[in-house]
Amino acid sequence: MSTGKKDQPVKSLHTKLTRLETELKEVTNRLAKALADYQNLEKRMQDEIRREVAKVKERLIKDWLEVYEGMEKMAEFRKGDKEVKAVLSKFQEVLKRWGVEEVGLSKGDKFDPNVAECIAVGEGEKDKVLEVIRKGYYLSGKLIRPVLVKVGKGQDTKLDDKEVKDGQDNRD
Repeated sequence: MSTGKKDQPVKSLHTKLTRLETELKEVTNRLAKALADYQNLEKRMQDEIRREVAKVKERLIKDWLEVYEGMEKMAEFRKGDKEVKAVLSKFQEVLKRWGVEEVGLSKGDKFDPNVAECIAVGEGEKDKVLEVIRKGYYLSGKLIRPVLVKVGKGQDTKLDDKEVKDGQDNRD
């Protein structure tokens, strides 16, 4: 009697087992890759949602800043009106709660192009803010609206006639 015939079913089972183990590894690898792809997609979608929410929030806050500034002007005009002051105060609280802060640039400060936009120049000390035309604001630390300012152009740098002779600068 030959033992080859008895070993054949064992070999066949061993071959099937090896093939099934290989298939299991392949399926496991594909599943792990699919899970990683899903997690990456989920993360990208969450990031995209956060960016879109931030954009909408910024647009909404910019719109409300116009209303807020209108209320500030009304409060200035109606200085004794307690109701206007109360509403303005509540508005300030809400803006602060939403992460809105005013850019701290005012008359007499050095012009800072990182937070301000010069829309006019006038007589005055060079690079000093002469007038704040419109306030600027941060939203959660990000500049969403620069301050609009008028800036001093400094002294006229023309030379006096005595200092120029024959087209040359003759100052000491």
